Amino acid sequence: MTREERYSEEEIDLRQLFSIIRKRLVWIISITIFFIITSALVSFFLLIPIYQSSTTLMVNKTFSESEMLNQIQISDINVNIRLAETYSEIIKSRRVVSKVIEDMDLNMTYEGLRNITDVSLVRDTEFIKINVQHSSPQMATNIANKLAEVFQEEVLEIMNVDNVKTLDQAVTPTNPIKPNKMMNIAIAGVLGLMISIGLVFLLEFLDKTIKTPEEVERYLGLSIIGAVPFNEKAKNKRVVTFEDPKSPVAEAYRTLRTNLKFASLDKEIKSIVVTSTIAGEGKSMTISNLATAIAQTGSKVLLVDTDFRKPMIHKIARKPNADGLADVLINKSDYKNSVKASRTKNLDLLFSGLIPPNPSELLGSKSMLQFIEEAKRDYDYVIFDTPPVALVTDAAILANEVDGVILVTSFGMVDYDIAKRAVELLKNANANILGSVLNKIPLNRGGYSYYKYYSAYYGEYEKTGRKSRKKRGDKSD
Repeated sequence: MTREERYSEEEIDLRQLFSIIRKRLVWIISITIFFIITSALVSFFLLIPIYQSSTTLMVNKTFSESEMLNQIQISDINVNIRLAETYSEIIKSRRVVSKVIEDMDLNMTYEGLRNITDVSLVRDTEFIKINVQHSSPQMATNIANKLAEVFQEEVLEIMNVDNVKTLDQAVTPTNPIKPNKMMNIAIAGVLGLMISIGLVFLLEFLDKTIKTPEEVERYLGLSIIGAVPFNEKAKNKRVVTFEDPKSPVAEAYRTLRTNLKFASLDKEIKSIVVTSTIAGEGKSMTISNLATAIAQTGSKVLLVDTDFRKPMIHKIARKPNADGLADVLINKSDYKNSVKASRTKNLDLLFSGLIPPNPSELLGSKSMLQFIEEAKRDYDYVIFDTPPVALVTDAAILANEVDGVILVTSFGMVDYDIAKRAVELLKNANANILGSVLNKIPLNRGGYSYYKYYSAYYGEYEKTGRKSRKKRGDKSD
């Protein structure tokens, strides 16, 4: 692998990482803010402030009169340091601590007082520092001074020497040493950010649904012939290529129409099956908009609903599902008598009709083959809506009888393995898979911002056009 190829792969990986972070940015910000707010509430309202008061002692060796006449040597200073180390242990001894508890009538045990007391040596000096932490600043001061007082008394009694002097007495502190509220909030913010990013990448790792054209090509081995943005109007079963032709969604279907012409250069494509892996991926809306987009170019199109299990085309057309394909195949009647005209010029509809007890057998019958051949002679395109291929065999049966198949894959809805299984079923039926349509893509998804710009441009154009028409109307009145 060349350096340029490695750089390209690294750049793609970085783009993918940033794309994941951007996609879940709301999660990351929300979790981080939650950690910060929780930390602030705990630090300001739940944690008890702790105050620290300190007293400093100085340790000196007791010199004889003759030694006082001589110069003090370095070794004498080392003796004082060792004495300080010894005395620091005496301060924390049970004898000293218990006497402080008794004299001050403290409501705590030896271990409790020892835990809030810290005795340390000032490095390379003869000083001992006694630190006491308590929720009451006055109590911390009193205990620190009392420890120093009792310690000096015990040293005099035990060792019969008076070589410990108080350098600084403890004073009442005004500010607590903990909690450090700002530090806690900063740590919580960093921790929340790290956890949220880790959680986002974990969810992305566990998410095995198809969301990009690269994943369609990598896992399904299919080319993308269409990428359709998420369409709010699909909930109301509105055909946007007819009702809102300048929307970004309608533009996406026109792009699909163009790509379909170049999907198979060696073979003329006149009959097409449109299916999906599972239910709810939007294949019926996709086929309705695709058929409308093709008809708008002047080609004669017949849209046939062969989903005998859950027909949808008649609902999108807002017409009753009567006298359809099933009636034609069972009664062996002329299909032209059952064809319904649509709102779009050059687009005819043939609904499913009655629900047969044996849909698969009906689709694989000789009558169905004869119907397909006859319809292809009468129309430029015959497009079939079928049930999901991974759920029933209807699509696979019909796929072997038409010129090509389009697989609709919904963004973030289908697991890789299930989609692979759907492709395998079509290939086992010797289907000519023209490609896949990635459906319901969020408009703000990286790589599809073109549709957002398209929407902004034509949205402004439409507003201007409406204003102009309104002004002309007012003048005419």
